[in-house]
Amino acid sequence: MEELPYFLKLLKKDRLIYHVLVTRDVSDTDLNGLAYERENGNRVNLRDFKLDGQEEFKQVSIFTSPFGVLIDLVSDDLKYFENSSYYFNSKSVSRSKRPYLISGQEFKVKGKRIGHFELFNQVIHISVMQSELYGCKIMLSF
Repeated sequence: MEELPYFLKLLKKDRLIYHVLVTRDVSDTDLNGLAYERENGNRVNLRDFKLDGQEEFKQVSIFTSPFGVLIDLVSDDLKYFENSSYYFNSKSVSRSKRPYLISGQEFKVKGKRIGHFELFNQVIHISVMQSELYGCKIMLSF
């Protein structure tokens, strides 16, 4: 069996992520002690989140449904995009995306499809985006 990439090892050890993926639910008890805002019953936005107490993200959005779980982790640090081989054991190629246009200003976007892995007996799909607008975004879908 192939060893999990560094980032997935952190996901596997994180109490909140584990609970969300296994139950497909985020309760207020799960979020105890975290800075968060509940957008609705299915979506929670966290601020200043530390994944397994190690990697810091300025924002994390968790969306749950009977069909799956989507998690976006946003950081100002571009290391996840620039050093994806370390974090995800991936040599994926960067591709330019359509830029965002806000108030006449164009913001470039690049993306990498990292791939899919098995975690908690589920398949996880991972992509990483880099933008002048938000920094680095890791997108997970289960």
